[in-house]
Amino acid sequence: MPVKAAIHAYTREKLNCAQSILKAFHRRKEITQNEIDAARALGGGKADGGVCGALHAALLLHDGEEEKRCMRENFSARAGSEHCREIRAKKMLTCVQCVELAAELIETGCTRIHDGESENLIIAGRRANMSLIVQKRLLDHLKPLAGGAVIADVRIGLGYTAVRLESGHAGVAWTPKSDAPCCTHFQAAGTLTGRPAEELLEYLADEKSGLARAVGLATANALLSLLPHPPTSRDEIISTLRVTPEDRVAMVGYFGPIVAELRKIGCRLDIIELNPHHGAGETLTPELGVASLANCTVAILTGTSLINGTCDELLAGLGDPRAAVLLGPSTPLCGEAFSGTKITHLAGSRVRKADAVLRVVSEGGGTMLMKKYVDFEHLVL
Repeated sequence: MPVKAAIHAYTREKLNCAQSILKAFHRRKEITQNEIDAARALGGGKADGGVCGALHAALLLHDGEEEKRCMRENFSARAGSEHCREIRAKKMLTCVQCVELAAELIETGCTRIHDGESENLIIAGRRANMSLIVQKRLLDHLKPLAGGAVIADVRIGLGYTAVRLESGHAGVAWTPKSDAPCCTHFQAAGTLTGRPAEELLEYLADEKSGLARAVGLATANALLSLLPHPPTSRDEIISTLRVTPEDRVAMVGYFGPIVAELRKIGCRLDIIELNPHHGAGETLTPELGVASLANCTVAILTGTSLINGTCDELLAGLGDPRAAVLLGPSTPLCGEAFSGTKITHLAGSRVRKADAVLRVVSEGGGTMLMKKYVDFEHLVL
């Protein structure tokens, strides 16, 4: 495969980044040995304009201006720049990772966008018919186990939603932005307390309201806290995943502390994030992240995907990662809901002090303020 051939040329044959790309594609693109030899002058930031030699070589192999523009955008989004000196300063990718990325872009091509949506996988969850397979499996698993559990309190905060049962057990889930046309954001407000928990669980399968799914997921997490717990670990999830510098990690959602850990390891890291304010300058849009999900060896997916309705599509977009974790306080520690998927780890939370968590949620607090009152655990599937 050309991608592996490019890496081999750079690491084993000691060719520079531009030569490695040309060597990898010499048969397909009819590149002569003389042309490969001439590219010796294009390494180390010496290509036109100081552009990375790998990107420069990749651009040479394409004629269309639109495809070249798309390739530049993809490359810059992942490497932090298209210029060698800036790439080295930002340290988002190593030189060999730039070679790998350039070869991938040639091999897979650019994702084309029509009407703001990708022709390939639409990660942003904008399809009219939302797929909620995992949510419905979680609902089907928990509903018979809900028994006589009754809702004691519901708080829909700015950052999180919390549900407490009459037993004292509680669960949380991320609160999505409301698109309500008036000051009432949830039509069932004022009727939730005192209802059977199995009724609020039904909100998990609501195809129209992310806020409803948040209430349903928080209810599910409260019930999972009440029911017998499967064996879990409180070790750091990155340690459990045993990420190495050779891994290619695709992260959906920006997890700042974990990003810092992965940067120290030195693996390739592609961060796919909808919010432009999170990790500004080092994240990919969902459309640009399609290839990253398809080619990663480790996937870290946000538990909020169960709320915004993108979980099924994210799972469908994974290639063959050796590990895939659903991560975040919203994540339900329920292996049955993910049986048969590519998820290998569930990393979520259990509420330890319900009153304190409900107070933090009511006052607009988030993960950093709640963490004193919850236990972060992960389940290996």
